[in-house]
Amino acid sequence: NLVDKETMLARIESYVKQVITYAETNYPGVVYAYDVVNEVIDSNGCKLRTVSSSLYGAIFTDDDNTYITKSFEYAREAEKAANSSAKLFYNDFVGLASPGQMKAVVKYLADAKDAGNIDGLGMQAHQTNLGVTDGDNIKNALKLFQQNGYEVQITELDFASKDNSESGQETLANAYSKFMNIVLTQKNSNNVNVSGVTFWNLTDLDTWLNSFYSDGSTYYP
Repeated sequence: NLVDKETMLARIESYVKQVITYAETNYPGVVYAYDVVNEVIDSNGCKLRTVSSSLYGAIFTDDDNTYITKSFEYAREAEKAANSSAKLFYNDFVGLASPGQMKAVVKYLADAKDAGNIDGLGMQAHQTNLGVTDGDNIKNALKLFQQNGYEVQITELDFASKDNSESGQETLANAYSKFMNIVLTQKNSNNVNVSGVTFWNLTDLDTWLNSFYSDGSTYYP
């Protein structure tokens, strides 16, 4: 059986504060940003994830952002208590998806933003098309987040490339170049506060793609 909302909020508060307090006590100044809430927007729509993919949604419903707002509140309280200057982020892969999903991110984070408890958004960038045909979505997402006062970091960047030949790697390099040119143009020409770019893991041997897809292919992202 699921617990009630009050019990879940108490558990969230305990967990969030313990993590930040431990990190700041034992490794002061090492953590520059915390991923406070991760992937709560339904990838097939514009609501919060519910019972099929999130027990938080099952408890709070698909339109109740209380647990998101409170998570950032707890994180900010813990951060201030520890005299930390780390920033607080929300991270999700829908920032590069549809306009509706981009707006849903802004909608459900609005209360935390108004309270001053969230600093930025992590835009997961798992790319399946080496032609970067979603360039307009990337631009629009960056503009929307900038207009709403968010710092942005590109996170979990990789391309689902199966070609490890020399020509395949050249195609992959061109794809990264095209993607980064889109991001840097928005940063340099449109004042989008892009403060970082991180990749998914360090080498092809550690990619999540080989275990996620069941087609038996080997990926070289």
